[in-house]
Amino acid sequence: MPFELTLEVVREDLSVKKKLWRSKFIMNLPPIEILRRSMHSVVAIAQVTKENQFIFWRTVKGASKLCCRILFLELILIRLRNVQAMGYCKAPCVFLLCLFISFCLPRQLLADEVDKNLTAQLFIDASEQSSRPIPQTLFGIFFEEINHAGAGGLWAELVSNRGSKCVPFGRGLDIGGCVGDGFEAGGANIPSNIDPWSIIGDESSIIVSTDRSSCFERNKVALKMEVLCNSEDTHICPSGGVGIYNPGFWGMNIEQGKSYKIVFYVRSTGAIDISVSFTSSDGLQTLSSTNIKASASDVSNWTKMEVLLEAKETNHNSRLQLTTSKNGVVWFDQVSAMPLDTYK
Repeated sequence: MPFELTLEVVREDLSVKKKLWRSKFIMNLPPIEILRRSMHSVVAIAQVTKENQFIFWRTVKGASKLCCRILFLELILIRLRNVQAMGYCKAPCVFLLCLFISFCLPRQLLADEVDKNLTAQLFIDASEQSSRPIPQTLFGIFFEEINHAGAGGLWAELVSNRGSKCVPFGRGLDIGGCVGDGFEAGGANIPSNIDPWSIIGDESSIIVSTDRSSCFERNKVALKMEVLCNSEDTHICPSGGVGIYNPGFWGMNIEQGKSYKIVFYVRSTGAIDISVSFTSSDGLQTLSSTNIKASASDVSNWTKMEVLLEAKETNHNSRLQLTTSKNGVVWFDQVSAMPLDTYK
């Protein structure tokens, strides 16, 4: 018994008609509920059962001064295919529809205006007796790692893209090409832009790229820093050295008196002397700093380094810097900065 039903709901307000919606339904398989929608103050439900019963009712709630009417513009049997196969007879269907139009529409659909004088009252009990305590650790109704809900959100990690592997939002992979600020793609499936890592120093003093030499088997990308200054045939490194910095997700919130644990993996072709520090976003203000020194034999293979930094000042828009004035090649991976007073 496939047939097409077109239903239009019109709202009248001060003689201005506004069409709310117009829907067309084709019913093929009984029993099926073909319409269940609630639009403003109109609720309409239509259902067809295998016993050829057509049921329709509507409810108008008088919470507004609007008069709502439901106008059936078309209620026609336009296709009657495979009637015998579906076990239906044409005559009962037509008869039931005629009954519906003749009796239901005049009595139920063409109702007069609802009572305009009805009022509604809403009571809210905000007393302490009716309240429920909310845990201090409750930050939302659910947790999902989207839009920095975890990394950059509840997770206390301050470093963004700590493994120099993530592609920034809205960007694709630029394999094998040079990119601004001296970064260069280091191989297949490696992002050329190591966002948000940035370089301290010019291209004549330092080159930073990525390669696939990490000690982590499942994540082979490492950040490679070639220090060119202070060699025999190049100029002297600038004051404070050259290196890289990471501003975190939204700028690192470093607070005076608090301690932060810095962890990273390092490898080098020679001895290292690396300054690890928190600075202001422009690098001019040093909040805390320490040096890591190691011989060439100590860092010829990947080595885990850990240091503590205690902030001497507060800055809500800080960054983590790794700098050196020692010529050579240094690799970094999995750089982390975490406050000590976080949850475990």
